[in-house]
Amino acid sequence: MTARTRWTCLVVAGALLAIHCSRSKPTLSEAENLYREQRYDEAIVVLKDYLLLYPDDPGAHFYLGSSYLLMNDPWLVLAMGELETALALFEQSGKKSPIERFSDTYFELRCHLELAKVLLKQLMFLNDHPASRSISAAILDRCETILAKAREVDPDSPDVRQLEEILTAIRREMSRVIEWTGDRASISSV
Repeated sequence: MTARTRWTCLVVAGALLAIHCSRSKPTLSEAENLYREQRYDEAIVVLKDYLLLYPDDPGAHFYLGSSYLLMNDPWLVLAMGELETALALFEQSGKKSPIERFSDTYFELRCHLELAKVLLKQLMFLNDHPASRSISAAILDRCETILAKAREVDPDSPDVRQLEEILTAIRREMSRVIEWTGDRASISSV
């Protein structure tokens, strides 16, 4: 390596270090603002940087999971993992909401509802693509379990009632399809 090449490398490395050091630390409020503005791709970048510094923040995991879910091309597996992590960290922290504008109960409810949305998107995908009905039944059963947990948090929530209605309609439709096709997949009755 020539002296000039070494000098160029040092200058570039110094410039990159200066850019990195001059960047302010990511904040959850910055990510929340991007999320609320529906700028999910940008929110994800900020949330990942934030979580490198604060990996145990359930609010950041919630927003990251919700951002993955709400993208134009959702990353459902990542969304599920982040939302489950948010819920686990929330429970570990004594069920205290990490997001100021959310009550403790509302944060927990939103985590359950977002998890259900991930499963519903998976069901929609399976509906559009030929797949085993038993996979759909298993996803629907998991969604019912999440609904039960959301109902424990806030049984009077209109969101819980709406999810209940959606799942009932899906079960009814799946039962009709099974009767029509003669499929013997194990789907519990409505």
